[in-house]
Amino acid sequence: MKKYTIISFVTVFSLVFGNMIGYCNFKQAIAKSKIKECKYYTNGHNLLDKYDSSSLLCKKLKYDYNINTGVLNKDVEKNLNSIGIFDSEIEDMDDRLLNSLNKCDEYSIAVTYSEENSDGVWVDMDSSDIDDYIEEEYSEELLEMDSREKFNLFSIGAKKASAKTVESGWKVSNSKKVKQYLVMTDYAGTKDVRVAYTVQWIKEPVNRDKDVIGITLNNMSPCTSTWGGSYSYRIHDIYTGIINPGKIVDTFKVVKLPVSNTKNSADGMATTVDLYSSRKELLAMQASGGIVESILDDKIHIMFDCNILNKKSKVVACGSYLHSTKNYCASPSISFSGGAVSIGVSASKNTNFDLITNNPVVTASFSYK
Repeated sequence: MKKYTIISFVTVFSLVFGNMIGYCNFKQAIAKSKIKECKYYTNGHNLLDKYDSSSLLCKKLKYDYNINTGVLNKDVEKNLNSIGIFDSEIEDMDDRLLNSLNKCDEYSIAVTYSEENSDGVWVDMDSSDIDDYIEEEYSEELLEMDSREKFNLFSIGAKKASAKTVESGWKVSNSKKVKQYLVMTDYAGTKDVRVAYTVQWIKEPVNRDKDVIGITLNNMSPCTSTWGGSYSYRIHDIYTGIINPGKIVDTFKVVKLPVSNTKNSADGMATTVDLYSSRKELLAMQASGGIVESILDDKIHIMFDCNILNKKSKVVACGSYLHSTKNYCASPSISFSGGAVSIGVSASKNTNFDLITNNPVVTASFSYK
């Protein structure tokens, strides 16, 4: 077990999970506080230790580790980088979540990269595919690292074309690939615990319809009035006609996910999110000529506070995401089952949805609260 010593007033309690089904097998990283000295223990399952140190993922995380964004306490931010959260993702976090991370005594985080394999099963994303994603999305930072730290990552001549400057690239594919992270903190204002779940498509999904996202709970009850949710995306237009040929326009959009659209139970909260546009519309636009349009960087974020039911027992939160397998409106009816084990849709429509089975799970014990 590896040990890191960090000078800090906070106690860090972080978990990063591997293959996940239900509450699944997991490995954990735990930190305990002695006055001002915070000892951070890990058995190698945070992303900096899990992947080869020469991988582009680790190089990107090390790059962020050495830069302080200023939106989080320095030690907390470094811990998040080690676990697998990028600086850009930290800067994109909701203010309430940032406030919780800065003020909490303990927090728990899980990060996963998932993909659907050729058998239609969701598994951990292949490390080489993760590196391809990192190289394309963060090429400028990697090149800066190359010049500053003499890392021989790749030459400018061999550099891959950015998704922002090509009609189709790594991020536009039939494959299903997502990054997910789930955060639980013990500071939630007047409540016991705050949970936040983010799903980001790192390849544009072929099917663009209504998906379902939620957080299920064990030994906690949700406070529905604290709900917050958003869906953001980037419309990427490339002009291919006689007017402005080669012109590229990126338009960023953010849509609120209101609490009125949520399904609530004692086991958690969930909602639907309508991915912008549809494959039919995008193909029709391309066929008509003039513009090739892609919808990139789909990101869904939800968050709410919880009350602990039994403060002598551990608490568990699990992210759940169901992706539509069709390109027409299935109008899912959300249901909870199995004592917070899963979120589902009505039986008549469940064949239209694909449950990502290795969702992130976090657990903690807040017996002192």
